[in-house]
Amino acid sequence: RRGFARREGFGRAGALVASAAVLAIAIGLADAKLDESGYPKAALSALPTGAGMLNQYDWGGYLIYAAPKTPVFIDGRLFPFIPAVLDDYRAIVSARPGWEDVVARRGVTTMLVRPSDPIATRAPERGWHITYQDALAVVLAK
Repeated sequence: RRGFARREGFGRAGALVASAAVLAIAIGLADAKLDESGYPKAALSALPTGAGMLNQYDWGGYLIYAAPKTPVFIDGRLFPFIPAVLDDYRAIVSARPGWEDVVARRGVTTMLVRPSDPIATRAPERGWHITYQDALAVVLAK
């Protein structure tokens, strides 16, 4: 009986120490600065608010954080997007035949993509306007 009480006390103390460690880590992370160098921070001002944006897959989580008034088309959660949304995303970004039909069906009016994505070249040929461009990102608007 005494041994059990000691183990229970140790368990509570261990849980308290673990909780304190988790809290300290959380506070440290909250104070940490987000490295935005790989994200399209400079392009954010060119994004409209509201629905209709197709975004680069890798930037979805960042955009949820940095541009909350502009819903993302896709992000790293993946499972909500399998298979139809992911297939449509790939068709548009790759500028596959029929991409314009997918854009119309999905209500895409703005695209935030990389300059190296085929759609960054193909969309302007089809009447899309470049509203922002740098070495990292291109914003296209219909």
